Amino acid sequence: MPLRIQVFQHVPFEGLGSMESLFTKLKAEVIYTRFFQGDLALPLDSFDLLVVMGGPMGVYDESEFPWLKEEKQSLKAALFNDKPVLGICLGAQLMAEVLGGVVTKNPHKEIGWFSVERLENATSSWVAQIFPEKFNTFHWHGDTFSIPPGATRLFRSEGCANQGFAWGEKAVALQFRVLRQAVECGPEELQLLLTEVLNLPGVANANPVLEADALWLGQSGPGGQSISVHLIGLDPLALYASAAES
Repeated sequence: MPLRIQVFQHVPFEGLGSMESLFTKLKAEVIYTRFFQGDLALPLDSFDLLVVMGGPMGVYDESEFPWLKEEKQSLKAALFNDKPVLGICLGAQLMAEVLGGVVTKNPHKEIGWFSVERLENATSSWVAQIFPEKFNTFHWHGDTFSIPPGATRLFRSEGCANQGFAWGEKAVALQFRVLRQAVECGPEELQLLLTEVLNLPGVANANPVLEADALWLGQSGPGGQSISVHLIGLDPLALYASAAES
């Protein structure tokens, strides 16, 4: 039976990126659950790995996005039924909240390329061992989370004290955006992303790193084909492989 992966997607332009091509190569069955389009989460026995993606909304925006309540219930059920879960950005914040943490505004909007460091006391976690002691990666968030009870804090950055945690052996939450291979962004998708980032008040002018990256990212290759942004970090299948062995 192929690996069955359920993906919680929050907006059309926040997809799996290169993870999708990786899953395709492995002949995994990928099913998107788009609560914003009225989708329902799969039954717990219908998937092996849950990936929760990012989005521009906050975990507290239930009045504007009522489907967040249903998503939180489905996410909590997966976590407490021992399903492997990987949460990225908003996905990490959702994990933190349903596990008993608190999501609040971060003192700074962290948008652009910044360094993340692995915490010394996190080296016992298999997740932390995948990453170098320090690495640069992409950030796009204005909120942060407290570390939930029973979870292990893994990473920090200068602008955000809590950049990730592991809960048990099968659940990983990462505030920053990581992929092992290139993220391929077509011109239309890229334009949506840049519009969302650059429209945030004060962000572009206050962050020359973001401005430089935006100028570079906005250029497509010969013939208008997609460009690639290289990030480093977690192979999502390492999560499933490790969880399956535990």
